[in-house]
Amino acid sequence: AAVKIGGDFTQDLTARRFLPNVPIEVPPHLFATYRINPTWAAGLGVYVPYGLTSQWRPDFPGRFLALKASLATVYVQPTIAWDVIPNRLALGGGPIFGHSTVELYQGLDLSQQALVRNGAPVPNPFQPGSNLTFRDIGIPVGTEFGRARLNGEANAFGFQVGGQLKVTPTLQLGVRWLSALYFGYEDAEAKFEQTATRIVLPAGNPISAGAVVIDTLLAPQFRTTGAVRGALTERTGSSAIKH
Repeated sequence: AAVKIGGDFTQDLTARRFLPNVPIEVPPHLFATYRINPTWAAGLGVYVPYGLTSQWRPDFPGRFLALKASLATVYVQPTIAWDVIPNRLALGGGPIFGHSTVELYQGLDLSQQALVRNGAPVPNPFQPGSNLTFRDIGIPVGTEFGRARLNGEANAFGFQVGGQLKVTPTLQLGVRWLSALYFGYEDAEAKFEQTATRIVLPAGNPISAGAVVIDTLLAPQFRTTGAVRGALTERTGSSAIKH
């Protein structure tokens, strides 16, 4: 089956229209059954009950929340069924194995980051108990200085049971109950990449007495030099989703 998502976003202040960049998704599904004997049957289902991709172009103003969010979960479901009353009532059930992948991609807003001097946050003289941020020194909101990408996968197990009743020769009723599956995305891989801001702070700024090139200032946060590891280098993260 092919799934295509449309839509757009219009910004209130500028009336500018932003289009999504969502690819056509093709979630697979396969079902097979086999009659073992007159009273027993077996089946196998492989399908995608949960999955969605939200993806925007690089200039999307909401990229600091999510530039791309993708979830894809495949269920593998073997089933055994028994004709309790031949040609009248059948009951069945079986385990479910689920494999889920998640990808999150978003921009990083420089204006929200705390200023650091000599390895420590710079106190905000106007708000005791808080630290100065780049916004406080004039960096506009929505100034992208990097992007973060998180990729994770997880497995989970559940079960399902069902029944089928033949009421009349032309009418059948069925019911199915599927348990919840809990996916814990442990040791997900988080990667960061720097984005050029091309901003230069003039001399006399809160960080240094001289002029500061923002991109040069932030570059060490994206790399590892010897035993010194920047805050925005590759690391692991975790999340959890209940299906």
